[in-house]
Amino acid sequence: MRDNVRRTNATMRDFYKRVKPDNFEFMALLGLSFWNNGREVALQSEHLSEATDRNRAQILQELNIVYKKRGIADYATRLGDLLCLLDIMENDILKNAEDIEVFRLHNLFNEAYEHGRNFSELGK
Repeated sequence: MRDNVRRTNATMRDFYKRVKPDNFEFMALLGLSFWNNGREVALQSEHLSEATDRNRAQILQELNIVYKKRGIADYATRLGDLLCLLDIMENDILKNAEDIEVFRLHNLFNEAYEHGRNFSELGK
């Protein structure tokens, strides 16, 4: 399990170091991840999906204003890097959740607790 977490987080960590979002961009990433317009939102209600789209558009508009105030004329690359970082982070979270579910299906969590062993000892 530890190797899986390291593998998935390594990509995110490397890309995060390359992008280096500032405080405002980091808050924008948090807002965009909170207002995720994934499949679950679309299935729940059209009103919720519309609110999500509206709030995401507002966050992106605020980023647009900030970049203009900073004098960054062509910020499309920067915005693309931020959205790629957000996608990598969301995919890592899903991958870790999938790995945990596979381990649960193989009953690895119960086996480790029943025998009083650490997860690192399960392969031995």
